Amino acid sequence: MKRRSVCLALSLALLVIDAGQADLASASQSASAINDAPISVSTAKWSVIAGAYETSTSTSSYVVSAFSAVTGCQTNKQTLGSTPTGSSTIKFTVASGVTGLTIGMTVSGNSRIVTGTTITAIDVATQTITLSAPTSGGSISNSSTIQFAGCFHKFFSINNIGNIDVATIGISQTVTTSGNNQITLQSCSGTWTTTTGACSGTVTQLILTNSGTGSVSQAPLSLLGQNAGVTDTARIRALCTTNSGSPTSTVSISINNALNLRSDMNTMS
Repeated sequence: MKRRSVCLALSLALLVIDAGQADLASASQSASAINDAPISVSTAKWSVIAGAYETSTSTSSYVVSAFSAVTGCQTNKQTLGSTPTGSSTIKFTVASGVTGLTIGMTVSGNSRIVTGTTITAIDVATQTITLSAPTSGGSISNSSTIQFAGCFHKFFSINNIGNIDVATIGISQTVTTSGNNQITLQSCSGTWTTTTGACSGTVTQLILTNSGTGSVSQAPLSLLGQNAGVTDTARIRALCTTNSGSPTSTVSISINNALNLRSDMNTMS
């Protein structure tokens, strides 16, 4: 009887050991499967959009239209040398330069300039502009004052409705017009005054497009991710040189993981 009891006890002990080893093997396999599983950060997302307001959330392209005149948008320049009659270009002094001039601005201030003339090209190297119509009726004398005007703008917002910080953004702008227009998108490091277009800080040009499509992959516009339900937003100015030809700007925003996300962000999917 004792011998049979001992054998039975050994058998039971072996069964217990085998069962324990099976449980350990199973646990090891489970841990291995968990560790090897891909990590999905489902709550991390980036979504930057353009819209009419700071509260806009639509991911569709935004169309900027119905530009309004900018109060007091005018600048004067001094000519360099005599400009003969029938000339399609005007050269300016180095002091005056061509800073502040944009294609599409109206040109006036001298009887030799045909009414309705606009700038069609600007050569920064030679401080020269090209006119849409040649001068007429005589020459423009040296050091004459030429006036430029014709600024129209509209404000809209670019919003980060995601929760990942974005250091820069990609912008595509398609300008549609039947006139000679140039539309520039600008940001302000401070606050815009919407009537005059004045900025309390520094104005940064994000993208400039003549008729057609233009794009930039890294426009310097930093937007923090949505925090506690509050969307980070930037007010953008679309500046148009003339309101003729019913100009519109179709704005699309893109985010590239490698280019636009904040450098210390590391996401996996």
